[in-house]
Amino acid sequence: MSVPSAFPHSHTPADANERAEALGWVLGPGCSTAVIERLDALLETRGCPADGIRISRGSTGDPVACVVVPGPGRVGALLLSPLPGPGCASAAAHAAADAVATCNSDHVGLIQALLDPADTLRKASLEQAGLQSLTVLHTMERTLPRRKVAKPKRTTIRLEPCLLGDAHHVAQLMVGTYADTLDCPDLCGLRDPMDTLQGHLATGTPIPELWCIVHVDGREAGVLFVADQKDVCDLVYVGILPFARGRGVGRALMQILVHELDAKRHKRIRLSVDQSNTPAVALYESLGFNTCSRSLALIATVGPVQVPRAN
Repeated sequence: MSVPSAFPHSHTPADANERAEALGWVLGPGCSTAVIERLDALLETRGCPADGIRISRGSTGDPVACVVVPGPGRVGALLLSPLPGPGCASAAAHAAADAVATCNSDHVGLIQALLDPADTLRKASLEQAGLQSLTVLHTMERTLPRRKVAKPKRTTIRLEPCLLGDAHHVAQLMVGTYADTLDCPDLCGLRDPMDTLQGHLATGTPIPELWCIVHVDGREAGVLFVADQKDVCDLVYVGILPFARGRGVGRALMQILVHELDAKRHKRIRLSVDQSNTPAVALYESLGFNTCSRSLALIATVGPVQVPRAN
């Protein structure tokens, strides 16, 4: 799954004069100077190397640029400029491989690219560069009701706030929920659990009473992480241990979540789910969630990964 360290021939890093223009290519047509400057500043503060913005040219002479933006939890977001045609596909693969090769494993352990599923040209280029297609992610949303929502009558579920608790214990409990998961199973074992938890914590502002260990019948049974993004609340992660599955816990948790967020006058809930996780997709649809966008996720690892797996 790791990206090759070298390609048949090298392509150039953007120099100081090309840097802003290359970032404009990466961000796409119509991008403002202010947005380009913010991305440039972000690259500097997050440890992107000076030669991390890579430029290549296709057989038609059209330029292609690529950069990996380090993020929380050592996840790097790979940004590749739109391709005008097949003549740029090989150049894009070279630029992407070069950009990945510049990544420092202290800052980036997992690289992720998100594309429109119909963008087969960039998909092929990134796969040529060594990335692996993971899945198509559905982003789903529902509007919260404006009337008072009754709290579900299920007394066997208890939420224990854990935002200020033992992070290592929470991370290991989270890992336990990956066992036999249908949601992006190929990610299991690729990241240090503490990196994953740090990435979750950086998704908006965690809501303390909804950043919880889930108890069922008095036993720790999973985790629920919800964050506030001002205009929408993100269900960052929900996972249930195998012993508690198939008992309606997921549905009850979602009903509790709707009740709690409605009481706080939030307007929308958003989540992402692997389209192959058909039971989860069906559950969310039955609770009023609608798919608002789809993204093809591609991934690659940087450096060796030694992390505990779920039992």
